[in-house]
This record gives sequence, C-alpha cells and structure tokens, in this order.
Amino acid sequence: GMWVMHPVVHASGLAFTGEVSVSLVLDDDVTLPDGVTLADFSAELDKGGDVLSIAFADLDEDDIYTVDFLYLAPGLYPMVIAAPEGLTITTDSELSFDVSVLSGTVEVVTIVITSVVEA
Repeated sequence: GMWVMHPVVHASGLAFTGEVSVSLVLDDDVTLPDGVTLADFSAELDKGGDVLSIAFADLDEDDIYTVDFLYLAPGLYPMVIAAPEGLTITTDSELSFDVSVLSGTVEVVTIVITSVVEA
C-alpha cells in the first residue's frame, strides 16, 4: 500500500531572458544633414555570429529614437551603432561596445551623437 514515484525530477536554477534598450539622441548643438534622420541609423547586436540589425525608431514622438532587443539569453553581446552611408559620427561613448544581459532585466544604453561630418 505504498506509493513509489520514479523517476525523481530535480530542479535547477531558473534563468529568464533579458532585454537591451538602446536610445540614440543628438547633442544640443548637433544637426543632421538634410534628408537624414535618426531613423536612418541602426543598432547591430551579435548573437554568437547571428547579427540582428534594427533601425532606430521614435515610436512615442519624443525625439528619442530607440531600438529594443528582446528575449536575449543572459550573457555578453557585442553591439555596434551604424550610421548611414556617407556620414561619420562621434558619440559620447564608443560606437562598438559590449552589453551585458542579466536574467529578467532590461539593460538601458543611451548614445549621444556629439558630431556629424559628411564624408
């Protein structure tokens, strides 16, 4: 009259995906050439050889353009901010950097464009 339950399942650590939200803004004294907007820029995230490239967008019309990378496994990801062809930009940080994604969190990165030069 005993219950014997086999196999026994043991739980291990639970990890959730994370997100990266990148914002792109112009410094106060910087303007883009005619016909160019921040929507012409993109962020490229390398997922182990699979590069995701997403164009920046101003979804809430506040002049802050963002890109969101969703459902990323925890880890370190290389990222590059790409300018439109014919433009050289400088920013308040590196254009190529690593972003750390933690389980269940949103990593927020803000990039400020400090100068724009047409090539």
